[in-house]
Parts: sequence; structure tokens; C-alpha cells
Amino acid sequence: MKTCSADRVIEALWERLGLKKTLTAIEQATGATVPYERALLAMVANRLSDPESKLGVWDRWLSSVYLPSCTSLKLRQLYQAMDLLHDHAEAVEKAVFFSTANLFIQPGGGSDLLRYHYRLLPYRRRR
Repeated sequence: MKTCSADRVIEALWERLGLKKTLTAIEQATGATVPYERALLAMVANRLSDPESKLGVWDRWLSSVYLPSCTSLKLRQLYQAMDLLHDHAEAVEKAVFFSTANLFIQPGGGSDLLRYHYRLLPYRRRR
């Protein structure tokens, strides 16, 4: 039986963080014909839900979850996806940073980090 619980949430977060868009653009720019973005999604989803090795992801885990776009992946593609990620890590990091940076922008156009009122922070007195 395939489960659908965390996998769909992880995939939605993956897209919201801009990882799908960024990695797909990298695939297109490099001329890759393999869905490396899907391979990376599968490995990340696995790490977040039921950690396995790349072999375990391919051999056991993919058949037990509902990620239909990942069912045709080959083991070597998982390893190649890691190489692609390594080669383009800076671009991926920038994309994630800028997709989450808006969490730190204050309403009204300010660009300061979220500010916490000092009274809301826990205070411990040293003795």
C-alpha cells in the first residue's frame, strides 16, 4: 500500500521554495534529459520522512510512497542528480534564499529582519 501523507506536503513545499522551478531551469540549461529535479525531490522527501540510502530510496522507498512522477527513476539517476546539485549548489541556494527572504520583510516596505520585542524573549537570570 502506498502512503500519501507527508509526500504531498513535501512536494508542495518543494515547489513553494522554488526548488522545482530552479532545478528544472538548471536541467534545461545543461541539456539534461533526465528528471534530476524529481530524483532530488525523492531523496529529500525520503530524508524528511523515512531516511534511507540512495539505494534504499530506489529499491524500497519509492515503491511505498505516492510520488508518481518519480516511479521511472533509475538508481544511477539519483547519483547523477547529486552531482548536478553539487555543481549548481550556489544557484539553488540563491533561489531558496530569495524565495524565503520575503518572510523577513516587514509590512510597509521595511527590509529589516523580523524584530522581536525584547520583553517577549525569555530571560534567565544568572546567579
